[in-house]
Amino acid sequence: MRFATNALNPSLSLHFWRRLFIMLLVTVFFCQYAGSMSFASDHGDRHIGDFYAFKSQGQLVLVMTIADEIPEHHEEYRFSSEAIYRFAIDNNSTVLPSRKKKPRDYGGKIVDPSGISEDIVIEVRFPNGDNVAQMQVSGLKMRSGTSSSSVVLFTGVRDDPFIRRPVAGKNIAAIVVQLPLHSVLADDHHQTLLLWATTHDADGSMHDLCGGPYRSQQPGNEKLNTTHPSEHMSKLKMPPDVLIYNHTRAVKFPNGRSLEDDVVDILKLQNKLPNELPSPDENDVAFLPRFPYLAPPHDKEHEQFEKMAPKEHIGMLRQEIGRIDLGRELKGIEGRDVRLRYWLMDPGGVIRFHQHSRRPAIVYLLSGRVEEYKFGVEGKVDISAGEMTREAADTEHYWLNKGTVAVQMAAIDLVDSFDPNEQIEDEPEPQPFPKKNYDISAGEKEARKKYKIPLFRYEDLPDKKKSLIALRDSVPESPLAHNYVMRGREITLKSGEMLPLQNHQDRPGLTYVCQGVVIEYRDDRERAVPLRAGNHTFNTNGVSRWLLNTTGEDAVIFEVDFLDIETYRAPDVPQSVTKTIPMQKPVFTAAMVEKVRLAALKEIERNIASGGCIAIVDDGGHLIVLHRTEGTMAVTPPIAEGKARTAALFRTPTARFEQIVNSGRASMLKIEGFLPMQGAVPIWFNDQVIGAIGVAGAGSAQRDEEIAIMGAKAIDGYKP
Repeated sequence: MRFATNALNPSLSLHFWRRLFIMLLVTVFFCQYAGSMSFASDHGDRHIGDFYAFKSQGQLVLVMTIADEIPEHHEEYRFSSEAIYRFAIDNNSTVLPSRKKKPRDYGGKIVDPSGISEDIVIEVRFPNGDNVAQMQVSGLKMRSGTSSSSVVLFTGVRDDPFIRRPVAGKNIAAIVVQLPLHSVLADDHHQTLLLWATTHDADGSMHDLCGGPYRSQQPGNEKLNTTHPSEHMSKLKMPPDVLIYNHTRAVKFPNGRSLEDDVVDILKLQNKLPNELPSPDENDVAFLPRFPYLAPPHDKEHEQFEKMAPKEHIGMLRQEIGRIDLGRELKGIEGRDVRLRYWLMDPGGVIRFHQHSRRPAIVYLLSGRVEEYKFGVEGKVDISAGEMTREAADTEHYWLNKGTVAVQMAAIDLVDSFDPNEQIEDEPEPQPFPKKNYDISAGEKEARKKYKIPLFRYEDLPDKKKSLIALRDSVPESPLAHNYVMRGREITLKSGEMLPLQNHQDRPGLTYVCQGVVIEYRDDRERAVPLRAGNHTFNTNGVSRWLLNTTGEDAVIFEVDFLDIETYRAPDVPQSVTKTIPMQKPVFTAAMVEKVRLAALKEIERNIASGGCIAIVDDGGHLIVLHRTEGTMAVTPPIAEGKARTAALFRTPTARFEQIVNSGRASMLKIEGFLPMQGAVPIWFNDQVIGAIGVAGAGSAQRDEEIAIMGAKAIDGYKP
């Protein structure tokens, strides 16, 4: 109040008023432009807030948080060029279980505290003042498949993972490192690691240390922050401030520390922390399932947008058509699939609010018009039939169909592969590329001569629309994936025009026919196949192929491929795009279904005393025909249908699943709708599963399977 009284005094000098005016201008300027500025703390850039260490999918993850409570409008935190951030790992110390219940003894008793050593060190600096991190790793075991590129680094602003209420809605600066666990272990006998994080000044002197939670924060423990853990016992008479983690046991503090661990409850600190209130049991924002694991930073505008956005799909149908295991095609993208889906939105339909942080997509509208509402973009974006839209890692949006016609679209996205724990068995090894049955290039030359098609480079194709998405932000955990781009194109082939010969080695992708008909020629197939509107083809296993439009109307194709950035940039290299699997999707026609049913029924009648129930399903496991012969038990229909559905969805005879379950893998029984009982086989046509047949109640499991096989053989659809 003293300043306010003086400010109203007219006797103050002119110099004072000038200074006050300048201060006000500076304040206004800062308030106006602070939102676009980066944030740096004068005191918190070397203070460690928390330290976490846990295992995820065979990787050791280390997290250090600093600079508590970054204002939400600051999207960037500028790390100090004078600070050094380090993670240290001891992989040779012996730890015994501790029977004491004191927090300081949590995790076990270190047999030789003075022998604690920094066997592995990850050091992060920002030396050039440009906020670009430089990482140095020492001591890593370079085992098979491990290199320095196997260590992944994230630095930046994230949501504060400490789940207690005083920091809910706050942001912090974080440094996250992920590295293969097997490269950290000294040998197969040492299962326990000692881990800690430190910050240092430019001269190397230690500024802060964090191992176990709330150790150095306790009154009287401040010296732990500037003393090496090997000297905590000898100099300070305190147990070493390190985090103890046995990788063979589940991660939960005191065995390591996961992001979900509520250490306040575990250590019973409710009455020792200031402003502590009853708190939730989970973070205010969901953690990410993959690197960098911490939730994105808070943003009130974003939260308001998400609050107002629709949360449920309305009037929408989607169907997965097929997918490619991209890890088999490109190095560094293991565990990810390319997926093709068909979407249908009724008038008034809604695609709910969703994010694409790890799921980049390119969508092509086949019919209708949608309104897109995207966070960060003012107003709506209209997307009409024949247009393509990209959905990169920063896309958060929802779609509305306010028109009077249905919207149809083909969507191709990059998704996580199926959880390997839910798969029946290891995927079979990719089949070697088949020997070329004929010279496919000779066929192209003949077609060019017949239709008088001039030779031209692949870059000269009339692709009037093109869209690119870099995979750097969508697959952050894999440095090798950062070399690739996801490319979507619309290509129009007029009557008599050709998509020239291309090889898809190291360039996998999909082609979807939007309009018209094209003839596809491939060197892994002896005959050409027509692809009509709605058909698709996968381009994998190094296939070579070309397309030709022999009709009187234009053909429009939507193509998405994955290729390395250097190949994309090379001006004189033909842009070979994708590697494929099946061709077009065959239809399980009513006539084919009837042939299968009659053949199976005929086989049942060979031993009419036992009877039997037949279930035939499509490739999605949906029932087409159910036939229960007279005298067959009433319990058999759901069994036959369950067998058939299992064989169709997993593309494998159910006898194999029964063997696997009987051998001890009972966890498979938890899969919803899964029935591992002998008696069903998938039905194949043109190397694709079009459905399945299941039989129950024929007297024995062996007899059930024999009848199913005879049914599939009726249309040459059985593969042993």
